[in-house]
Amino acid sequence: MTPPAGHLNAATGRLQAAQREPFVDLYGSDTVVVPGDEVKAKVLAFYRHDYERAGSKSGPWTPPDLPDPGFPQTGMVAILFDEEDGLGFHPDFDLLQEVFADPVLIARGRYREVVSGYLHGDDVSPRILQRLAAKDPGKASEIFRFRSPC
Repeated sequence: MTPPAGHLNAATGRLQAAQREPFVDLYGSDTVVVPGDEVKAKVLAFYRHDYERAGSKSGPWTPPDLPDPGFPQTGMVAILFDEEDGLGFHPDFDLLQEVFADPVLIARGRYREVVSGYLHGDDVSPRILQRLAAKDPGKASEIFRFRSPC
């Protein structure tokens, strides 16, 4: 018999909360921003911290064989451990921060491309945009109202 969906959602939420706690403990926030080539090291540090915090019950730490996440070596990636969405990776976060600080940048192709990717990407949570928009809703409105002259 399959448990009801609400039961699974509650269990998933508890598991994510338990995993999020050591991330925040290690990094002091649920978000850490790093160059793309440092993402794998940050994730491994988090996994190790979580393992050791749980008491290293399976013996000494052995790092998992993680694939290269494939983020560009230039640009910054936000690693966000959201309460609802879990662990997420947000490339070109530096460009997102810049455009939300100065909305006139949305007229430039690269900034527009990055924002559009976050708005229309199938595998992208809106959470990171919501957080940036909440800092200054007026500036966010300028970004979202922009229409390309093309």
